[in-house]
Amino acid sequence: MPDPALYRFDLSYPDLEGRFRLALAQDSSLVTISMAGRGSGAGLEAFLDGLDACRALLHPGERVTVLADLVALEEAPLRTQIALGRWMLTHRDLLDRVAIAAHAGWTLQIARAVFLLAGVDSVAFVDTVAEARVWLGAG
Repeated sequence: MPDPALYRFDLSYPDLEGRFRLALAQDSSLVTISMAGRGSGAGLEAFLDGLDACRALLHPGERVTVLADLVALEEAPLRTQIALGRWMLTHRDLLDRVAIAAHAGWTLQIARAVFLLAGVDSVAFVDTVAEARVWLGAG
C-alpha cells in the first residue's frame, strides 16, 4: 500500500498486456511514471485519466518535474504515442524538467520528436533511472 505521506496521488494499473504506475509527490514537486510491457487502449485511457487527475491537484501556474522509467516498456503502439503527444502538447506549460530512462528504439525516437515539437527544453533521455535521478538532482 502506498504511503499517503509521500504521495497525494498514486495510481497503479495492471492488465494482461502491460502496467504503469503514476504518482504525484505530496508537495507536487515530482511526478514519477513507470511503464512496463506493451501499451493497450484501456491502459492508455487509464493513464490519461490519471494525468488529468494529477493536473487537477496542481495550483494554477504550478509546474512539475517528471521522472519517467520506460526501461521495461516493450512497445507503445503509435496511437498511444500520438495520444500522449497530444496530451503533452496541450499541457506542456505544466512541465519544468523531464528525465526519461528508456532503451533506444522506435518509442524513444517518437518521444524525442514529441518533446522537440512541444518545445520542452529541459528534457533528458538517459539509459537508467539512476542517471535520470542524477540529472534531476534527486539522486
